[in-house]
Amino acid sequence: MSTSSSKDQFDASVVILRRRLCWSYSDMFYKNKIVTGGGRRASMTNKNADKLLSDKLNLGEKILYDRFNESWWNQPETKDPEFWKEVQHFKKINREVAGSCNRRSTFTIPASLYHEELTMTKEACSLMTMSPIPMYVSTARYAIGKDYVSW
Repeated sequence: MSTSSSKDQFDASVVILRRRLCWSYSDMFYKNKIVTGGGRRASMTNKNADKLLSDKLNLGEKILYDRFNESWWNQPETKDPEFWKEVQHFKKINREVAGSCNRRSTFTIPASLYHEELTMTKEACSLMTMSPIPMYVSTARYAIGKDYVSW
């Protein structure tokens, strides 16, 4: 199995991984986090991206990006209109889950064409909202067979 994922198409990449790895929808939810230090950051507009990937400024990065982008769009899922409907559905419920995890401890997501009814627990929400270092420790403990540790 070959797959690629793209930050430009992150949600679509997650849906592809779900389909290929038989993930549950509850395995896919995430909450955006800012992991860089404080301070002002320039936004990445299409114009800025084009500048960074210009032949004059950064030819190697442009070649790598173009090739990777091409391989992403050549995945069979990207050609299926039903796939893009599922991506839109995932984006919608992921936003709802991220917002609800901040307000409630346990809640239910109704079944849809793409998933069965899902129950989001306090533990699942805490994983989504956990800061990066404790998340790494928790993931490592899980990987070596230790129980989930609440922070």
